[in-house]
Amino acid sequence: MRLGRVVVGGHSMRPALEHGDRLVYVSGAPRVGDVCVATDPRAPGRWIVKRVAAVDDGAVTLASDLAGHERLRVPAGAIVGRAVLRYRPLGRFGRI
Repeated sequence: MRLGRVVVGGHSMRPALEHGDRLVYVSGAPRVGDVCVATDPRAPGRWIVKRVAAVDDGAVTLASDLAGHERLRVPAGAIVGRAVLRYRPLGRFGRI
């Protein structure tokens, strides 16, 4: 199992996640409803934090929680891990 950290950038995951939230992620297969960290197909070398909307045929559809943002379909191999814990800010500490 791989463990890592990521910082949320932007507001597309509001209200569940806020800009600047710091998350812990673990490797593993994504499931619908999970918040995942993935490589951004639009900007190589950049990661995104999105919710899994669908998993099928070796691909994962990622969506924002905030209405009006695009969905992205990425290869399953683009998933870095599943977010499991918000550790900062301390006032919002808890499981994802």
